[in-house]
Amino acid sequence: MKKIIISLFVVICLIAIAFAIRNTLYNRSNKEPHIYHLQDVYNCTYYVYPEFRDEYSYIKYLFDFSNEHPGTLVIVGNENDVSFEDGIDYINESNRKNPYFFFSRPDSSALCYERIRVSFPQKKIDFRIITDSVNNIERKKIKADFENINVNILQNFFDYSSDIDYKSRKSNNYYIYELYNHSDILFFKQMYTDYGKYFTVKIY
Repeated sequence: MKKIIISLFVVICLIAIAFAIRNTLYNRSNKEPHIYHLQDVYNCTYYVYPEFRDEYSYIKYLFDFSNEHPGTLVIVGNENDVSFEDGIDYINESNRKNPYFFFSRPDSSALCYERIRVSFPQKKIDFRIITDSVNNIERKKIKADFENINVNILQNFFDYSSDIDYKSRKSNNYYIYELYNHSDILFFKQMYTDYGKYFTVKIY
């Protein structure tokens, strides 16, 4: 009788653990993207993006957030990824698995007006320009072989557009880069104004 009671207790405990794990996974899968403020330092503002996933809705939320917050933003995946002392920030480089996003829109006195970092590229993506300008606006339509967007594709795209945009930045007040996948679906757009001093980014 005692063995039966112990066995029953073990089974109940295992069922309870299984339900707890299931609920945790369910709650995480249904959690809405959320970014919150961490701390201001002299040259930027830090935010935290917990539970980030390399998926469309989370990436779109990231860029929508960056468009609504001007200046220089650093977004980390965990509060422990950065420490602060006397107004100076120290990034913890030990865990590259956590996300790290950087958006810079310095003032007009800066030498480099725009900078975006959403990933450290793991796989090289090949791009090709399919349209160089539209209606006298510097509007490059760029295509790559991918199905769905991820941060690796986007960082490759930023690096690519950075390499080709110097002339456009100097000679055009307004210009656009559009990224299409292999099915000619528009996924991403960078829009620059005031000769590159300000940018907005949009995911479709």
